[in-house]
Amino acid sequence: TSGSYRLGVHEPGADIDTICVAPSTCDKIDFFTTMKAKLLAHKDVTNLNSVETAMVPIITFDWEEVNIDLLFARLNVQSIPPSLDIDDDMVLRGVDSATEKSLNGPRVTNLLAKLVSGTPERYQSFLTVIRCVRKWAKARGLYSNKMGYLGGVNFNIMVVMVCQLYPNASAASLLRKFFLVYKRWRWPDP
Repeated sequence: TSGSYRLGVHEPGADIDTICVAPSTCDKIDFFTTMKAKLLAHKDVTNLNSVETAMVPIITFDWEEVNIDLLFARLNVQSIPPSLDIDDDMVLRGVDSATEKSLNGPRVTNLLAKLVSGTPERYQSFLTVIRCVRKWAKARGLYSNKMGYLGGVNFNIMVVMVCQLYPNASAASLLRKFFLVYKRWRWPDP
């Protein structure tokens, strides 16, 4: 999984971003035929849509009314070991750009979590601030990559940076610092 679900900041009704990691013996056609057929045949799956021409191969569906975005990643190996370390850069060796983009989700999510995981309290402060910032942005109609605004990963990165700037701050202090830092930011400079 990746995104808000993996971080632990998902809300009711949010989708779950998942990735089907396959060996080189499987390809995109298998994903959109065999996997899609198995999902369509399952009694708990509804609202299935596949986007075969997207930059990242994806099948979206509801599983018992929970929306799932299933991405496809094809590794350059004969079999997928149970101990696969998705954060190891070696998994990217010889993969196509669609697989690289699919794997980017959990890899970035793991990296962000790692950057704020000094203590359980620190990680909880990060989660609290993320939830508050997301609610703030959604309440103002500013939370949408599709509409040209910042989305989940963008806000996650911004909050991680504030957590790194103020590693011992409480959640309330971090939230205040978040708005102070980005109010003074020289947009659009990176």
